[in-house]
Amino acid sequence: RSIAPDALAAAQSRKRARLDQAKERGLPPGAAGGQREQGPQGAGRGDTPQPPYMRHRLREREQAWAAIGCSTMVRSWVREGFQFVWSEAGPPAAFEAANHASARQHSAFVSEQVAELLAAGTIERRAQKPHIVTPLGVVEQGKLRLIFDARQLN
Repeated sequence: RSIAPDALAAAQSRKRARLDQAKERGLPPGAAGGQREQGPQGAGRGDTPQPPYMRHRLREREQAWAAIGCSTMVRSWVREGFQFVWSEAGPPAAFEAANHASARQHSAFVSEQVAELLAAGTIERRAQKPHIVTPLGVVEQGKLRLIFDARQLN
């Protein structure tokens, strides 16, 4: 499950380019990668957000949530994220699964996508193996999509 160094370097380079573009446009650093591309004229869908467009955006607007009368519980989710609470049975047993065959078949795509997620700060490297390691897969529906299979948690 290692990432090819060239894929990580390419993803970091793309992130730096997005940061430079945001700076040129006078956007705050948090908006890098969050620029919106105009949809096709008359498409009726408006702007299409580009990842990682959500990072800390809710938290930055907590006062707006308060202004529209959201409950304190919802505002705590905005501030701190949603806290998972295990059932009375407690957390699931330790689990590790191999990646799906589709991920192995498209290993270059998986490496590229994981490198982009690392570069964006969406995921992070861990020194120790997590309690649960869920498999990755790739869905082919016109284009490739990386999936995180968390069925074991449900």
